[in-house]
Amino acid sequence: MQKRFILRVLAAATAASLAVCASAQTDINSHIIDPNVVERIGTSLNHASIIQFPEPVTGAVIGSEEVRMEFRDNLVILEPNQAGIKTNLFVWTAHHQLSYEVMPAGQTSQLSYVIRETLQPPPPPPPGPTPEEAQTLRDSTHDAFIMTTRDIAAPHYKGSEPGVHLRVEQVAEDSYSYYVRLTAVNRTSHLYRISTPVVNHIIPTFGAKMAVRSINEQLTEKKFAKVLLYDSEASVTHGSSLRPRDLRPGEHAHWAMAISKTGHSPAMYEFVLPADGDQPIHAVVVF
Repeated sequence: MQKRFILRVLAAATAASLAVCASAQTDINSHIIDPNVVERIGTSLNHASIIQFPEPVTGAVIGSEEVRMEFRDNLVILEPNQAGIKTNLFVWTAHHQLSYEVMPAGQTSQLSYVIRETLQPPPPPPPGPTPEEAQTLRDSTHDAFIMTTRDIAAPHYKGSEPGVHLRVEQVAEDSYSYYVRLTAVNRTSHLYRISTPVVNHIIPTFGAKMAVRSINEQLTEKKFAKVLLYDSEASVTHGSSLRPRDLRPGEHAHWAMAISKTGHSPAMYEFVLPADGDQPIHAVVVF
C-alpha cells in the first residue's frame, strides 16, 4: 500500500512539474525512439525524473539500487537515493527495447524532469506525377481500354418476358482483368434486391469447342444446357460500381465490374445474381 501511495504522489508531483516547467527546454524534452542510441538522463536528489512512452512498458531493469526505479502503464519513474551514482537502465515496451545512461545526481539545472519518447515520423510519401504525366498515363490507359472494347452478342435475349433478366453488354481487357458492362431489368410486379453478381469460371468436360465458336456471345439457356458435366471455379471480382439496392418493377440497373483473368482465353464465365424466390438469375458469356 505504501508503494502504491508513493507512486500516486510521484504521479501528482510529475503533473505539477509539467504545469510549472512546460516552458523550460532543459527540463522537458522529446526524444525520438531509436534502439541504437543510448539516451542520457539527468537526475537530482529529492527530484523524480519521468520517461514517458507511446505504449505500455512491459519491463525495466536498472543497474543500481541507489537509484529507485518504478514503472507502470507507459511511465518509468527514477529518483536517486544518493549523489555520485551513475548507472544504466533498460526498458522494454511491446515493440521496442531501449537503453539509457542515468547520470549522477547533480544540480537541478541539469535535471531531466520529463523525457517524452516519440515514434519516428513516417517518411513523406513519394512525389506524385505532374499533371502532365498523370494526363499522359490516363490517355495511354484509355487508348488500350477502348481498343479492346467489344460488344457481347445476345441474338436470342428476351428481356421483355416476366422475371428478372441479366444482360452482359460489353467487355474490355488489359493484361490482368476483364472489365464488363452489365444491365439487369426487373420484369416482375415486386421489388427485387440486386447486388454485385458472383462470377464463376466454367470448365466444361464436354462442349469445350462451344467456347471457341461462341466468343463474345451470351449463351442461351438451351445452348448452355449442351455444356455437360462441367466444373466451375470462383473468379475474383473487384471494382464493381453496383451498390446493393431494391430494383423497382420495370426498373433497369446498369453497372461495370472487373474480373481477374483465369490465364487463358477464350473462357466461359457465369454471372450469378441473387435468386428471385426460387427463380435463378444468371448469364453465361464467352470472351
